[in-house]
Amino acid sequence: LIDRKPRSLGEAWGRVRAQLNLRSPLMRHALRLSLALLVAFAVMRATHDPHGYWILLTVVFTSQPHFAATLSRAVQRAVGTVVGLALGWALIRLFPGALLQAGCMVLAGALFIGKRQTDLRGATAAITALVLLSFHQMGMSQGVIPARLLDAALGSAISALAAWLVLPNWQARQLPHLAAQALRAQAGYLHEILLQYQDGKQDHLAYRLAPEHPFPAALDDALATYHGLRATHPVTPIALGGDSAGGGLALALAVRLREQGAEPPAALALMSPWTDLALRHRTHISKAAVDPYFPTSERLRVAARHYASNAELTHPLISPHYAELHALPPALIHVGEHEALLDDSLLLAKRLDAQGSQASVKVFPGMWHVWQMLGGWMPEADRSVQELGEFLARRLAASVAS
Repeated sequence: LIDRKPRSLGEAWGRVRAQLNLRSPLMRHALRLSLALLVAFAVMRATHDPHGYWILLTVVFTSQPHFAATLSRAVQRAVGTVVGLALGWALIRLFPGALLQAGCMVLAGALFIGKRQTDLRGATAAITALVLLSFHQMGMSQGVIPARLLDAALGSAISALAAWLVLPNWQARQLPHLAAQALRAQAGYLHEILLQYQDGKQDHLAYRLAPEHPFPAALDDALATYHGLRATHPVTPIALGGDSAGGGLALALAVRLREQGAEPPAALALMSPWTDLALRHRTHISKAAVDPYFPTSERLRVAARHYASNAELTHPLISPHYAELHALPPALIHVGEHEALLDDSLLLAKRLDAQGSQASVKVFPGMWHVWQMLGGWMPEADRSVQELGEFLARRLAASVAS
């Protein structure tokens, strides 16, 4: 959905060079995978296993940058292997004829092709059954089942141990440090709020919360606040911004203002906006293994139902992904690579652009959901906040000039 291709050799080399350090998750994963494959090859040669290449294939298919993701894929690979061997054995017994077995092989191959990118467990079961049937047809099935089980177990164990021991990307080890940074950042934020109140700043915005006050309470409050600011500051440009569900609310407010024919905001600054509460995007599932905020979609599903109550989750003002997005203010969207709401941002930028609204999206490598809360402690957070601030300053200045 976004053009990631380098536009020159210099840019390509710059991307490679940026990963040539041990702080890079890609670099650590590359070294870890290389060592795991070397160990797997050594095991294959030491055991003189004629089918030892399955150990190497298991390492390749199960190794991931994070231990939790590696362990998950190792379990899926192991379960798929057991199911595939049982299925292949049953097919051989039920259909002893070569022609019927060939048909089963074709079906297993089709299942493997269809599931290889979405269901590792199913794809492994299909290809394992196909291999067992193939060996049987060649008269070489003797001893394949225990060898296949052992190779899958060895490959999975090597992958898991490598992810555990070799330059691990331990999110758990980082949590105390990140939690301390988050608390310091929040403390600084609260300190600034207290200073504002000491200076006499008045802030009486209505802000009703779900589930006690479900949709459209939050949107109505935001709309009333926007019109109130317009009434008290008629010539001052106003921009909208928000993160996560707040980003989706800011977008819904911009849509509502357009529907009313009201003066639009000058810009939208969105951080990992949640735009599809129906949870139909691919990354709601595929990024769960690397998203510390939403390791499963259940938390999102509960929050969506609390916010929408009995309303349809695809209502365009609940899930702006389904709204008409023409004639909206310029938008800058920042999102992390490792978060379940990645597709919400990518598809939003694509739909805004397709409907004539100016939009730009930036994916921050290795970042999780709303990492900007660690501003002042992480360079990635500082860079995002600075870029969003510069974008808003440009848009507000252009609005004043016009």
